[in-house]
Amino acid sequence: MKSMLLQRIRLLYVSGFVVSAVFMASCSDDDTDKNAVYDPNKPVVLESYSPQEGGVGTKLIIRGENFGYDPSKVKVRIANDENREARVVSAKGNRIYAIVPARADTGKVTVTIGEGEEAQEVAFEEEFQYEFKKNLSTLCGGGFNAEDKDGTFKEAKFARPLRLALDNENQKLYVLEADAYKCIREVDLINEKVSTPWRAPGLHNLRTISFGTTCDTLFVGVEGSSSNVSTVFLLRSDGFVRHKTYAPRSGSNASILNPVDGELFINDYYKGMVLRWDRDKQEMVELVQCFNNNTDFTYCWSHDGKYLYALALGGASHSAIVRMEYDFATKTLGEPNTWVGMDGQLGYQ
Repeated sequence: MKSMLLQRIRLLYVSGFVVSAVFMASCSDDDTDKNAVYDPNKPVVLESYSPQEGGVGTKLIIRGENFGYDPSKVKVRIANDENREARVVSAKGNRIYAIVPARADTGKVTVTIGEGEEAQEVAFEEEFQYEFKKNLSTLCGGGFNAEDKDGTFKEAKFARPLRLALDNENQKLYVLEADAYKCIREVDLINEKVSTPWRAPGLHNLRTISFGTTCDTLFVGVEGSSSNVSTVFLLRSDGFVRHKTYAPRSGSNASILNPVDGELFINDYYKGMVLRWDRDKQEMVELVQCFNNNTDFTYCWSHDGKYLYALALGGASHSAIVRMEYDFATKTLGEPNTWVGMDGQLGYQ
């Protein structure tokens, strides 16, 4: 009886010792983490990180010294991109736990500890290999035969889709069909159906499509080499089923509205020039020459409407994007300046 009692006492003693040891170790770890305050007078040391490759959502463990324990004072960047900071989950003295952000890139992992004058920034030499995940899938259409067929997303087909315009509620996508097909296809993203509200057999060719500032009007740029029409418009209140001429011009093949003041700008293929449609005087105003004569080009506006970017289509003589500053008061454009690339020097650098 006594021997059994002694065995129980020994068991309780040993168990209690183990529990106490675990508890003390746990407390010790916690105390170590809490005492691992970042010291700006000591260098931040990077030892390793893992994994060294992955895509969005990859859990990144960074090991080193002098990280501190406040994750709000820790920044981790992939490929040194300020706009793609990793989300720092925790920092515990000698390790950092972070999540790789979307659309990072392959490049160095940079760690910044502290703020203001006390901040230290260090980077690993080994580059993180970012893996892009494939999120591409077919919305609607498909097949090898040119056919503009309406129906459900599975049934619908497109013949010569050239341009896209999305309405302001992200519910409908409008597709411009070019060449001999000349129509606008309406892609209903809610009901998953494709229809053709408008066909334009009487116009020469369709080149661009864009919404007005309120998204109640669709403007279609027409290649006006023979029809003397540069732009037509269609109204949402009318179901986008019929068009009216908005601005005449021969030799144009691109129309676009300034997103802020709604002024219409077109190009002139023969002169390589940008023009503005004066609604009050009902006439075209020549602004600036972007490219040489007989140059097919297109353009787009910055969201704030301050800059117009132009790009020549095809041909080895033009290989740069030019930019023009817009003056809202005078409704004129400044001289076109090369913004990206070098004109006449082709390449993929």
